[in-house]
Amino acid sequence: MSIAENMCVIVPARGGSKGIPGKNIKLLGRETLVGWSIKIAQDIPNIGLSHIYLSTDCEDIAKEGSRHDAQIIERPQSLAQDDSTVISMIDHHLELFQQMGHSYEILIYLEPTSPFRTRQEILNCVKTLNTENYDSVATFAETEFNVSELLTRNPDGSLGPVDRRLSEQTILEKSYVLSGAVYAFKVDSYMRQRPAGIFFGNRGHVIQSSPHIDIDEPYDLAKAKNILQSLSSTYWDKLDLI
Repeated sequence: MSIAENMCVIVPARGGSKGIPGKNIKLLGRETLVGWSIKIAQDIPNIGLSHIYLSTDCEDIAKEGSRHDAQIIERPQSLAQDDSTVISMIDHHLELFQQMGHSYEILIYLEPTSPFRTRQEILNCVKTLNTENYDSVATFAETEFNVSELLTRNPDGSLGPVDRRLSEQTILEKSYVLSGAVYAFKVDSYMRQRPAGIFFGNRGHVIQSSPHIDIDEPYDLAKAKNILQSLSSTYWDKLDLI
């Protein structure tokens, strides 16, 4: 079985964004957020166009996906609500794939709200998934603060350290956060474990070197545009970004 038959990409893009209406088809540079994710998926070696799926409940988003030659999966309204879960959507799509006669080993999940991921970061996630005994792999980004700087509210209302037992070594170490740029998981592990999320089981990670952003509010989109303008074309070429 070829890599193209083993692996597929899902780009989830529902239409009901509240923070930024029509968010997934907003422009970032010369491309929409949906376009960024589809184009980077098309840049993965040996993944054919027939294995890149755009999941949406919105006609305008579907048109944008078709313009980029993605396969459109019409998502039921019941799976496109604010309280709809990623798991329910993945279950629905895996059932559709089975009906279509596709049996994928690896599913790559690329959210349009994290557009700056690189091809190499996607490939590193797949490589880590294949070479290690992991059920799922995701990208993590270095945070701008250390864990020692985090505070929690005490019962008396005052603020105090999250964990007073932090060692000096821990305080000096860098901190990382799940970035949401790339998720990759083994379909058979998912079906067997029935997890609560797509980062599950025996989990691996890839440290993200591209700019970390999750576009949810107008401020985030403005920040993404500033990032795009501030970095030179040489930087983007180096990172393999579109």
